[in-house]
Amino acid sequence: MQRAGSNPDEGPTPEQRQDFANWVQDVVDSFGEPPKKWSVTKLAEKGGVHRNAIYDWIGMKSVPKRETVARFCRGLGIDFAEPAQLLGWGAGLPPLNDTVRLGAFIRRAKALAAEEGTSPARREDLQALIGMAEEARRSAASQRLSAEQTERRAKELLGTVLEAADEPTDQ
Repeated sequence: MQRAGSNPDEGPTPEQRQDFANWVQDVVDSFGEPPKKWSVTKLAEKGGVHRNAIYDWIGMKSVPKRETVARFCRGLGIDFAEPAQLLGWGAGLPPLNDTVRLGAFIRRAKALAAEEGTSPARREDLQALIGMAEEARRSAASQRLSAEQTERRAKELLGTVLEAADEPTDQ
């Protein structure tokens, strides 16, 4: 049985839906003040959507509707442009640039740094990477670096964080 709005011939491509799923996971991981993060239920309540919508988006079980994503973003105070671009709804919106992608990296790195099991040394490394990413974002915005340069730097930083996340933590 196919879920409503999940016609594969319409709407976002599987790649776009995966990018959106990653974005939603970043939102889930980054809301709330460490060490107490918001639950999916609280995010859904504040975002004006059912919690199952969030789980379905992350699991790519349904195609998100524009108005639902817009309501979610408004409720959480998040810019709608990023998910809209990720889902291919960018007509009339400024192009999704790498400073936005760096913002997503920064949210994810901060979430990793805030995790309970993160060692002080690892947290310090993450804070340094976050600082570099924030500087790269400021630099890209002020100097208008080419998309390739900024994307390459964002991928390098994200790769470093993900590789380090796989390392055992000191406890």
